[in-house]
Amino acid sequence: MTRSTTSAVEVDCTRIEGAAPGERVVSYASTVEYGYVRQWVTDASGGTVCVRDGNAGCELPGAGPYRVLSYVVDSVDSEAPVDYQIQVGSLSDPVGCPSVQPGDFGAAPASPAGQVRCRLLDVPAAGAYTVDPVDTDRNASVWSYVYDSAGRQICQGGDTGACTFPAAGSYPLVIGDPTRVADATVADAFLDRAGTQGCVPAAGGLNEGTLSAPGQFDCLQLSAPQGARIAALAPNTSDHVQVEAVDRDGLWQCGADTLSAGTCALTGTAPYRLLVHAAEYEQPSPYGVDVVGTDVPSPGCAVFPQSTFTDESNAVHLTTGRTQVRKKTDVTCSPSASTALPGTAGRLGVGRPWRHL
Repeated sequence: MTRSTTSAVEVDCTRIEGAAPGERVVSYASTVEYGYVRQWVTDASGGTVCVRDGNAGCELPGAGPYRVLSYVVDSVDSEAPVDYQIQVGSLSDPVGCPSVQPGDFGAAPASPAGQVRCRLLDVPAAGAYTVDPVDTDRNASVWSYVYDSAGRQICQGGDTGACTFPAAGSYPLVIGDPTRVADATVADAFLDRAGTQGCVPAAGGLNEGTLSAPGQFDCLQLSAPQGARIAALAPNTSDHVQVEAVDRDGLWQCGADTLSAGTCALTGTAPYRLLVHAAEYEQPSPYGVDVVGTDVPSPGCAVFPQSTFTDESNAVHLTTGRTQVRKKTDVTCSPSASTALPGTAGRLGVGRPWRHL
């Protein structure tokens, strides 16, 4: 609903039609251009009967009737008409919310994008799910909150967070900034994190794929055993994709920082998977993820010849695929090798070598 106020001291009243005592509602208000709106829910008394906390809405007390009182503050011109919008919805008895089914990895979200602020998530079984509504124009995650049948918040959506549902059922999802009216076109990434539909095996070394739609998550199935340490590197697309590791049940194992550092320890239940999606504000595009093990040496690990620091010493040429590096070294490729530096009593230890999974 759009309203217009013409005075700095004007207070508007919006009736909440059909609301019943004990119902949990959410209300939003924001100006179309400048300023902001203060609003509160009231009953016949006109007083504040509940304070909206930004997440879980307001449980209506008493017998009603219920209204939202609102007024505009800090507008540029207090004498000019100021347009603002109000949204009121029920969490206990949502109406007009499209249903969203879990999708598959490697594909666009199963349900079409839309501007309706609420969704009903059809959860087929208890477990961990990715719930990540994405603004299709900016390819950015939007604020989102999932509620149970009583209107109580059970989790917050997001691009790396898992929402754990206690049982199968229909769960309301509310999208957007909890302080403003929202009307962005949103695609709903809703995926069973324990699911394997659409997953592909991850070969040792470079794995290439293409993200073709906002909200798409790709899944790479790993062969690494429990307790292994791995790295997942996106050398040419690191600013464009996000990667996380999960176990068989979809439980989080590692994020981008530990995966890029090569210190991701797989401690959950095998088999493990990498989930790949476009980074915020980056359009879906082709990507590459190099998967390597960091706990044992690779069978193809080349031996570095011993050398000195003189210009006449041996040199090693390393090829990364795009850049060739000429490097002098005095170490060998061995998990426990250490070599005395010429002319010193010190030792130079070799860090963990990598192996392809």
